[in-house]
Amino acid sequence: MAQAVVKGVVALTIDELELEASLSFTPDPNGAEWSAEKLQRLAMDARLSGFSQKRAEEILAKFARAKGPVKELVAQGQAPEPARPEEPEWAQLAVPPELVVLVDASLHEAAEPELYRIRVETIRSEKIVTKRAALPFLPPKKEKVAVSEKREVRERTYPDLTLVKTGYARKGERLAILAPAQAGKPGKNIYGRPLPPSGGDEDPAFITGRGIDRRKNELYAEYDGVLRAGTRWAELIPLGAHVFSVNRSSDGATYSLSYEPGDPRLPAPTPAAILAEALRLGAPEGSLIAEAELAAMLAEAQAARRALCAPLSLDRDGHAEVRVSPDRLRATLSVWKGRGRGAPLSLAAVSAALKAPLLCEPGANAACAEAAPPLRGLELERIKRDILEFYKSDRDVLLDYVLVEGKAPLRGKDRVVKLSAAFLPDEEVERLRARLCEHPDLAGLDRIDEFPLDEAVRLAFVKAGQRIGELSAASAGQPGLDIYGTEIPGIPGNDPDIKVYDAVEFARGVLSATRDGLLAFAEKDGHLRFRVIPYRDAAAEVEIAPDGMCAFLSLRPEEGLGAPLSVELALAALQAKGVVQGLDARAVVAAVAAARAGEEVRRRPVAFGKSPVPAGGIRLVWLLASSLPAGSPLALRLGPGGQPPARGFRVVAGQELLRVERAGGAGEEGRTVLGQAVMAPPSADDDPATDAGRAAAAAAGAAPPLHDATIRVEEGPPSPEAPGGVSTFVAATAGELIFEGGRLAVRDRLSLPGDLSPESGELKFPGQVQVQGSVLAGARLLAGGDVAIGGSVEAALVSSEGLVALGGGVKGAKRGTVRARRSIDAAFAEQALLLAVEDIRVRTSCVLCNVKTNGRLLVAGDKGALVGGIVRARRGVEAAQIGSEQGVKTEISFGQDYLIADMIDAETREIERLKTLVLEADRAMAGLERAGGGSGLDRVRQDKVKLIKLIEKRSIRLFDLREKFEAHHPSEVRVRGTIYPGVILESHNRFLEVRSRKSRVAFSFDPSTGRIVERPL
Repeated sequence: MAQAVVKGVVALTIDELELEASLSFTPDPNGAEWSAEKLQRLAMDARLSGFSQKRAEEILAKFARAKGPVKELVAQGQAPEPARPEEPEWAQLAVPPELVVLVDASLHEAAEPELYRIRVETIRSEKIVTKRAALPFLPPKKEKVAVSEKREVRERTYPDLTLVKTGYARKGERLAILAPAQAGKPGKNIYGRPLPPSGGDEDPAFITGRGIDRRKNELYAEYDGVLRAGTRWAELIPLGAHVFSVNRSSDGATYSLSYEPGDPRLPAPTPAAILAEALRLGAPEGSLIAEAELAAMLAEAQAARRALCAPLSLDRDGHAEVRVSPDRLRATLSVWKGRGRGAPLSLAAVSAALKAPLLCEPGANAACAEAAPPLRGLELERIKRDILEFYKSDRDVLLDYVLVEGKAPLRGKDRVVKLSAAFLPDEEVERLRARLCEHPDLAGLDRIDEFPLDEAVRLAFVKAGQRIGELSAASAGQPGLDIYGTEIPGIPGNDPDIKVYDAVEFARGVLSATRDGLLAFAEKDGHLRFRVIPYRDAAAEVEIAPDGMCAFLSLRPEEGLGAPLSVELALAALQAKGVVQGLDARAVVAAVAAARAGEEVRRRPVAFGKSPVPAGGIRLVWLLASSLPAGSPLALRLGPGGQPPARGFRVVAGQELLRVERAGGAGEEGRTVLGQAVMAPPSADDDPATDAGRAAAAAAGAAPPLHDATIRVEEGPPSPEAPGGVSTFVAATAGELIFEGGRLAVRDRLSLPGDLSPESGELKFPGQVQVQGSVLAGARLLAGGDVAIGGSVEAALVSSEGLVALGGGVKGAKRGTVRARRSIDAAFAEQALLLAVEDIRVRTSCVLCNVKTNGRLLVAGDKGALVGGIVRARRGVEAAQIGSEQGVKTEISFGQDYLIADMIDAETREIERLKTLVLEADRAMAGLERAGGGSGLDRVRQDKVKLIKLIEKRSIRLFDLREKFEAHHPSEVRVRGTIYPGVILESHNRFLEVRSRKSRVAFSFDPSTGRIVERPL
């Protein structure tokens, strides 16, 4: 069979790397003929191997079908694979907006990076080792051995520094993932010769500079900074923000700070922000350190550029407490874990607390002083389980964990108020309340805004000491059981809510009034309110003398908001009593005015009968007023019908007592104040010759009374009413006027056999007074002469124009007063006011007294003590002991006239009063000027001028008194025994405080130096 041929141009082409050989064919009818053998021969001439006959035939077939130039591959080699180094795949490292400027500045200012490779080399060396000999007695052998050691060598490298990647990374953030390096593979050309790979002589490892941590094939930032990287290298330029974190310990007790200072150009976190973060995470208020302390720690860390790890919690040792409530009904456990640098909590501490519970007051936060007995009934398994759960939890404190509870006692029935006052009817309450609400003095009552009178629903008149109401009996409740198994008594029922105001006392379940008045009671929403309003209507009482010849008027002014006293009320009382004869209207008006002024008006004569006149006899007109206070100077002359004195009537020297009018002629019938006729007495022409007969006639009113030297008689001329003349009996001395058995006399001494009590009234006697007993609390004794008291003086007033001598002492109870124009002598004095012009002598002790004398205070006993109080003694003080070991404050002033000091105070008060009147005159003048003036304005101006002159006059007197008060009087404070610290001496406004115990010393004022000096006795 003939071979197939093609005509055309065939060319063999081999590439430059000899990796491919190809035959190109261009059909040409006129060209050479090509067969398969010829093509195969062409390949063999080119020394191509592997070109088979079959392949040649396939190519020839393709050439035969070709219409144009074609090319066929006849041989192919294998190209080498180049080596590939590690290649990074970078993360997205965006730059925060606030750091853009700093990142650009860091890249611009950063120096050229220094990059290094680590090369490991092996170093071989020899060393001598010692080996043990085969036998013990032989020396050890020394041999040389070869050793090899690997060592890392750091070599600097210089890659291409062109930047291909920049960004900002946080510490620990992944920067890139490195694709692993691959080694190159050799190839083979079409002739079968090997072809080496390219790039095999370079180090494929990626070069990491500063700040980059390589973890296998990942790159991480070692700190905050700016990334700059090339194709084969990367480094991190430090630009760290200040980073902090607040961490809570595993036990939940301690909060700590981790802080890394960053670039100083960046703002650092504030202590407040750090502490706020700790609070946000659950730190209790008040458990963290102060901002100032934290600021100092942050500043130190920033200055040293080192990380900070410190606790934020305050130090607290772990501990446990078991508290028993005061009512012993509950025992609770509180456990605190250790905090800060404090000791940690131990379970042993919890066990110890369970064995030693504390009895605490309500609201106690600290350990209590009183230890309670061991607890009973504890559920130990429950407690152990809950404590372990807390110990392992993240809670830092366990508060008021209930260990055991008792059974509380129950309360009984509430108490109620049982009122016992006689309350007025409702219509009377409405009328009286309406009148009182309009009274101008109502606003002056104590706390009237809290309990206004219009809220009072019930009113009643009460007396001082009267029981208003009382609480019902208490009802005990059901008993309970405490945590120790002891029974707790039941709780009584609640008391009602009671609030008392004026003059109401609530004590021991009883409500009582402390003064006379009108009880107002209100109840609202369970609140009970009581007050006694000062209230008493004015009253007028009329008493008729047994012989009907005189009517006496006793007045009682209103109190508080009571109906006022008036002349109409007094006249109505006289009319109701039937008084029709001899009414003295002026006396009634004067009595009402005196009562309104605060004077006691008791048995004031206001109406007088007409005394009968015996035929040819005499008329006795008594010039007395027995209703005036005892001892008052009597200037009031009574008209006909005045009564002889009752027992105990006091008169003063020169006082007119009785007028004897010798009428003569026929007798006259008399009239009582009730209008009843009184027959004329028999004629007194034939008086008995004996004294007894004359006394009997005088007692019957038919003859003048007999008298002694204490009475003098002044004869007067005849008058139409007394043709026989007038004789006036006048007291020759002061004292008690006595008229008994027709005899008239004045006794100038008064002796009381027993005690003087407040029930006897005020004793006011113009002469000497002797009290055999004591002057009891509340009594008042005022004498015009000396006073001698056999017993003691209690919280009473004793005043004498002479001296006061006490057999006992003064138990003043802060209200007793003894004053004398001359001296005072007493056994002792306690909490009293002692006033004397001359010396005051106390025989044993003077304790907590207010003493004022222009003489000397002498505590005369061997152990006479002056303790406490205030003493003002012009001539000084002498005592065996002044002050006390307890340091009781004792003030002593001496060396000045303290009566002048009282006059200075009085003048000062009077000047202030006059200044107030001047201000009132100014206001009155201003009002009159606005009203148009007139005569009233001139009168007020004149009054103001008088007041100003009085102020000037009294100011001059005040200046003179102050000059006199500054004068020094020789005086001394003598201490026969001991004076103690706490004593303060004063003279001329110079003070000396005794600060140490001294014995047998004297103190005086030195005018030359102006100081209080001390000298030994």
